[in-house]
Amino acid sequence: MSGFTINRQGKKNAHINGQGRAATINHGQSSPEPPPSGYDVDGYLQFSLIGTDMELISSGAGIQQVLGGANAFNKYRFAWAFNEIRKGDKLIWKINFPNYSAIVYLNETPYGWSNSVDQYAVNAQIGLSGQSRIGLRDKESNNVTVGAYTAIATGDLCAFLYNEDGTVTLQRSTDNGANWTNISTSNYVCTSDILYPGIKTFKPESGVTEIYRNTPTWYDYPTPLTPQKGAVLGDSTTSEVSTYILNMDTQLYTVPERLAGYEFITLADGGDTIQQQKTVWTAYADKATLDYVVIQLGLNTIYYDHHLTAVQMIAELQDLVDTVKDDAPGITVIISTMNPAKQWWYDLLDYVGGEFSTIADADKAQADWEAINAAVRGEGANPITNVDGRAFQHTYDLDDGSGNIIAKYRNDYIHPNGWGREINYRSVRQVMADLNIIAL
Repeated sequence: MSGFTINRQGKKNAHINGQGRAATINHGQSSPEPPPSGYDVDGYLQFSLIGTDMELISSGAGIQQVLGGANAFNKYRFAWAFNEIRKGDKLIWKINFPNYSAIVYLNETPYGWSNSVDQYAVNAQIGLSGQSRIGLRDKESNNVTVGAYTAIATGDLCAFLYNEDGTVTLQRSTDNGANWTNISTSNYVCTSDILYPGIKTFKPESGVTEIYRNTPTWYDYPTPLTPQKGAVLGDSTTSEVSTYILNMDTQLYTVPERLAGYEFITLADGGDTIQQQKTVWTAYADKATLDYVVIQLGLNTIYYDHHLTAVQMIAELQDLVDTVKDDAPGITVIISTMNPAKQWWYDLLDYVGGEFSTIADADKAQADWEAINAAVRGEGANPITNVDGRAFQHTYDLDDGSGNIIAKYRNDYIHPNGWGREINYRSVRQVMADLNIIAL
C-alpha cells in the first residue's frame, strides 16, 4: 500500500491527531522564531485531512483517498500540512512509486485549495503521465517545468530547500539524505517568510511516502493504552477560533491513539460562561459514553458576570464539576487553568457598550482570574474539589512575565495561537498520562 506518511513529529510529547497536527499558528501573528523544543520539532509532517477525501492507512503511517465512490480516482485530492517551512528549512519526501502521479507544493498562504498548479509558489510534479521523473514548476513558469525533468527511483528522497533569497530549490538524494543534488531553482521569489506545504494526489496510491521537515526521522510512539472517550467543556480557548485554529477534539490525540479507538468531542463553545456550559452539559445525551471530561472555563464568566465575586464564580465552577460527577458516575474529571489574559481586561474598556467601563472593572477581572486559577490548582481559600487531575503548567509556560500570553504564542491577548494551544494541550496530556488515560 502506498500513500505518503504523515502525522508524526520527532518527540513523543508532540500533540497530533488522526486528522492533522496539534496546532496551527495565527498567520497574521506568527513569529520568525520557532517554538521551543518539543512543541514544533523536525520530523514527520502533520497533515489535515479535514475537507478532503483522504483517510489514514498503514497504521497511521500514511494517507490515501477514501476508496469507493464514483469519483474516487479521477479528481484531485488535497491535504495541507500544519507544519510551516521557513527560510533555511527543507521539505523532504520519499518516493515510493515513482511513476504514480502526485504534486507536492509550497504556498505563501495556508489552505489554498485550488486545481491550478500555478497558484502555488512552487510545486514538484511527480510521476505525471506514468513516467518516473520529477520536475519543478512555479508561479512564473506558466505551467512549464523550470529546468529539466529528472529521473527518480523508488527510495529516493526529494526536497524543497527554502533559500534565504526567497527562491526554492528542488533537490534529490539517493543515499537517504547524506548527499543532495540540486535539480533546479525557482524563478519565482517568495515574498513570505513562511511557506505552507501540501500535496495533491490523483490515485489512492500517490507515489510519495514519508514526508518530513528537515530530517527524515520518525519517533516511534508508545503503544496506546485501552482507548477512552473524552470531552471538553470550555470556551473559545478550546473550541475553534478561525479557519486555522482547530478544536481540542481535533488536536489532543496522536495518530496511534486515534487508530486504536480513542475518541474526543468538544462541547466547548466560544463565548460561553461556566453556567452556559453547564446547560450544554445537562443537554448532552451521551454522558454515559464518556470516560473523562476536561473543564477549562472562567474567562467569559469573569467578563459577562463581573458583578459576581470571585468566590461566587468559583462556586459555579465547583457546581459544574459536581454536576458532571453526579451525572456520570465513575467519570474522570480534569480541570484546567485559564490562559494568561491580563491585558485583555483593559482592552475591553475600549468596547462601547461593553461590560467594563472603569479601570476598577479590569483590575477586578484580573483579581478574579488569579483567584479562580488558584482554586483550580487546588490552592487558596476555596479550592476546587472532587476532581481527578489538575492541568496548570501551560499557564506558567505561556506567561510572558507580565500576565499576558507570550507574543509568539498568541492570536490576541486572550486567545493563544496554534503554538500556544499546543502548549495548553501538552499540559492536559501530561495529566491524562498521570491518570493512565494515555501513554507518553
